[in-house]
Amino acid sequence: MTVFVLASLAVVLVLVALALRPLWSSALALALALGAGTGGLYLLLGTPDALDPAQVKAPETLEEAIVQLERRLADEPGSVEGWVLLGRSHAAQGNWTGAADAFGKAQALLPEEPDLMVELADARMRAAPDGRFPADAVALLERAVQLRPDHQRALFYLGAQQLQAGRPAEAAATWGTLLPLVDADTAKALRPQLDMAREQAGMPPLEPA
Repeated sequence: MTVFVLASLAVVLVLVALALRPLWSSALALALALGAGTGGLYLLLGTPDALDPAQVKAPETLEEAIVQLERRLADEPGSVEGWVLLGRSHAAQGNWTGAADAFGKAQALLPEEPDLMVELADARMRAAPDGRFPADAVALLERAVQLRPDHQRALFYLGAQQLQAGRPAEAAATWGTLLPLVDADTAKALRPQLDMAREQAGMPPLEPA
């Protein structure tokens, strides 16, 4: 029974986290998501003691499951998947400071992985008191685009930061790069934002799709 409860909670954490991330841009991003699930299950269930109901109290809440994951990561700090799972779990709760800390530890283990750069930049922006992208988050987004010029989430957030910083021409250029990369529904939602940036930059709106 304990194994079933722990496994169910780990899977729920992953599913909730995935629901909060609509702009996956690469196979590795999906692999990280799936790895987070299997890694989380291993972190919670990966020792013989964890399979013994007498050794582990089954968590009854999401908070208790996160606490158990944090304890396991204290013993196994080299698990990228574990830190990603923890970061997304904190994000699902709206704890962006905790999410930024967890994603920071994951990104430190894979410092040149664009997906982790974007996750960390997003969390740091949401954790900022003024709701603006701090300088270190901007640097992460710029590096992610440098490493992967077609990274959809990195381009979207970078354009948002440029518009936020009063550089609408740069935002229009960044989102103009993003527009042909996204599907029709996302493009439909993006075009008004792009036209707003173009208007602020003194540029005409885009031609109708």
